[in-house]
Amino acid sequence: MTPRSRRRLGVLVGIALLPPILGAASAASSPIDDKKAQAARLQQQIDQQGERISVLDEQYNRAHLKLQSTQASLSKAQADLASADARFSQVRGRLSQAAITAYTHGGNTRLVDELVRSDGRDLPVRNQYVQTAAADERQALDDLKAARQDLEALRSKLQQNQKDAKAANDKLSADRNALNQAVASQETLLNSVQGELATLVAQKQAADAAAAARRAATELAARQTARPTRSSSVPLGPPPPVGHGASAAVATAEAQIGKPYVYGAAGPDSFDCSGLTMYAWNAGGVSLSHSSQSQYSETTHVSGADMQPGDLLFYYSDIHHVAMYVGGGMMVEAPHTGANVREVPVRDGYVGVGRPG
Repeated sequence: MTPRSRRRLGVLVGIALLPPILGAASAASSPIDDKKAQAARLQQQIDQQGERISVLDEQYNRAHLKLQSTQASLSKAQADLASADARFSQVRGRLSQAAITAYTHGGNTRLVDELVRSDGRDLPVRNQYVQTAAADERQALDDLKAARQDLEALRSKLQQNQKDAKAANDKLSADRNALNQAVASQETLLNSVQGELATLVAQKQAADAAAAARRAATELAARQTARPTRSSSVPLGPPPPVGHGASAAVATAEAQIGKPYVYGAAGPDSFDCSGLTMYAWNAGGVSLSHSSQSQYSETTHVSGADMQPGDLLFYYSDIHHVAMYVGGGMMVEAPHTGANVREVPVRDGYVGVGRPG
């Protein structure tokens, strides 16, 4: 997919519905009204497609983290098992050698010599000592055998977990590939759209964006000046300080504007939503996980009235999208397939604000 077609795909996803839309137009409607209605329906298709891809991308990120964790646990279990096997072989070797010595020489030669020189008067004591030492070796061997069996059971369980995690990861990857193919098919349809419709759609989006910017600026100003009441769910008292490196994180996020959205990408040439915020805050000296849900857990939650540049805004009830507030009622986000990293007005409906650092 070319950069040019990526930029246009976000506007024209769902263009396959174009013939029915035109056919259903009322004869009394003007062409501009018809095309504006068509643009609204196209925008709805874009939003639905973008949300589906965002959900899938977040699921893939979490499945990949789970697979990595399972692989690390399995590697440790295998190393522990190898160590237990080595100790088991060492103790078993010592017992085997003791048995051979006892059989061929009647016991340890040095011990026999000492018994002869003492006329065998302390033979019962020494015999008891030899039996105790052998019992200790056998106990050690039994303990190591039990430990090895436990480790083998753990390894078997982790291998099954790894298999399940890989199957889930592979399925999500296949779903992503199917969506990529759908996007490629939509790109073919995109090339058939002519300039008049594209111009009207762009005008409509520009008007909507300007209205959204005014609403966001008004609502943000209201939130920033509002005083919390006793019934507010936001704890009273001063918010935590802005994290160190916030200015560097904001500058880094803004520097990525125009780069394409790509599943699972975390820079430097392309990003998904949590990959962008992770990359930006890494420049600010804060390490975040590549998952919007994990980032929600890793940050300090503040109220919308206390929002500062660098804070992260989380969207949807399952938190499958994250963006960065950059000041002035604006945020930077990697939205969805077919769109580039962009700066847009803060959208209503975020479920939380998190402050890294």
